Amino acid sequence: MGEKTKELYKKAKEAGKVRSTVNFLELAKREKKEDGSDGAPVSLGPKKVKLLGEKIVKGIEYKSKQERKEVEYLFELIDTGEQRKYRKPIYDENGNLHYFHEEMKNHAEGDSLVLEFKKDKGKMRGYISVESLQEQDTETEYPEEEINNNPQEELEW
Repeated sequence: MGEKTKELYKKAKEAGKVRSTVNFLELAKREKKEDGSDGAPVSLGPKKVKLLGEKIVKGIEYKSKQERKEVEYLFELIDTGEQRKYRKPIYDENGNLHYFHEEMKNHAEGDSLVLEFKKDKGKMRGYISVESLQEQDTETEYPEEEINNNPQEELEW
């Protein structure tokens, strides 16, 4: 980058006039059919993230090209530290609050989550599963006296 470009970038950034370089979080990809058209979505696996924030933004509905309000969530990928954004419309096609926001209402900034695309059996469409990372990582803890510390002792069945 040239010196003039660096100076322009610095001034624009200070004024808040630089576009975000944060990429979108990808949870699924569409398979391509043999004829080249889009097929069913396929999960890219669970993503461990930390919720950094959320805001209301303007978006475009992809079919009608109509402007709509969306909630943009900002996440940090726990594995890499990279930031990713994820958007959902405020309301679904029936005018109800989108299910994703209902799931997110129970989580605050700083919470660690696992987001994963899952499919309903027999349907083309899927949904995003939201789980607390703490809930997923918890293991059953047993009191020390219940653990068999003597491997020679036979267990009674």
